Amino acid sequence: MDITDHLLTSKEGQFVTVQNIFGKLNLCTVPRQGGEKNDLLVQIHTDDENQLAFSFKQPDGHYFPKVVSIKSVRQSGSQYKLQLEKIDNPTDLTKNHRFEKFDIKSSEHYGLRSVVEPKQYLHATRSKQIRVIDISERDSDCVAVTDVCISNKVS
Repeated sequence: MDITDHLLTSKEGQFVTVQNIFGKLNLCTVPRQGGEKNDLLVQIHTDDENQLAFSFKQPDGHYFPKVVSIKSVRQSGSQYKLQLEKIDNPTDLTKNHRFEKFDIKSSEHYGLRSVVEPKQYLHATRSKQIRVIDISERDSDCVAVTDVCISNKVS
């Protein structure tokens, strides 16, 4: 597995990071307002199948976005949400932590969708400042992102 440090940005120029919002860690996009570049670094773990897992460093460890199923009493079937899970060892990653790039026909930007079925697409709520990232079944809702590699690591 290859691990590289990146800056991950949305098409709007905001940085993808983890923020504590109302006492809960959320994946979101935020405008850059000073601070250290290292606060915005994302470790991208790429496996042999070119699937990606994203690690966001927090004071108490590394958090990975994960697609989880939630049962709905009112609706048949499952619904899905994105949650952040603290993982100490990358070998503990499952398919639910993995995403793949897909072409959204927007120059250097791409979309991210879950590896697990049914495919779920990362999307961001509409807001001018902090935009919380969640998942959607519709690829048209997908947030457009791009990344810049800061350093290469091999493990």
